[in-house]
Amino acid sequence: MLIYIESQTPGSTVATTIRGAEGNSVLALDDEGRLQATIRDRGGQLQSVTGAAFLPLEAWRFIAMTADGDHLRIYEDGQLVASATCVMMTASHSETFWFGTDAEGIGLWNGRIDEVAMFDKALSDNEIARLQQAALAEMARPR
Repeated sequence: MLIYIESQTPGSTVATTIRGAEGNSVLALDDEGRLQATIRDRGGQLQSVTGAAFLPLEAWRFIAMTADGDHLRIYEDGQLVASATCVMMTASHSETFWFGTDAEGIGLWNGRIDEVAMFDKALSDNEIARLQQAALAEMARPR
């Protein structure tokens, strides 16, 4: 997905399926404003990984998160920036995916979100790099 931040808004949500004890994933900024991916594992526990750097303001960034039952990973512009061990993610019975907010309507994203794609498997490093290149090519195309 492509994201654009207009101002630093710690705690804001890019995308989530989590509402209370339901749902299985969140991509958001942590309380300090760094990108954080969180999943709910099959045991109901939340597992997170957080990037080390702050995302630049007023610039499009290609962001991806993957969870394959061994690792939870965050990619920025096609490059792996954070990884943590994890167990298998729980299946989501949530019918709703919130973008730019959480389920309670707080944690509002101050920017834009575009080119959202979801897959039924964890993508490889090469697949993520190819998606990032395709996104760059699309952005460079004259309108």
